Amino acid sequence: MDMQQTITQIVAASKLPVSIIIAGIGNADFSAMDELDADTQPLVDSHGLSAVRDCVQFVQMNAVSSPEELAAQTLRELPGQVVQYFASKGIKPNEALLATPAPAFSPLRPSSAPGGRKPYGYP
Repeated sequence: MDMQQTITQIVAASKLPVSIIIAGIGNADFSAMDELDADTQPLVDSHGLSAVRDCVQFVQMNAVSSPEELAAQTLRELPGQVVQYFASKGIKPNEALLATPAPAFSPLRPSSAPGGRKPYGYP
């Protein structure tokens, strides 16, 4: 893997509505993946441009103890990445809408079928 080329592509992707999730499998040295995750300092590409936002999450699979923890660790940064992207574009969230309950389901009665026909399943 060409690390600088990868960093340059991630810096370019940081301007787009994407998140990159990297899963480390096994006992390899994942220090390069930690660098791509850029939790401590922003990535800088080969032209000196910094990433406009963090869009990478790295999770080492053998460092988690359950499927629930794996899901939590994998998706932990995703909401913040989405918010960062929209904020970078000046897009504000809509105001909260009040939920309207869905109408209760009522099966068709034979008399309410279109054209006076009985719905399927009625004798």
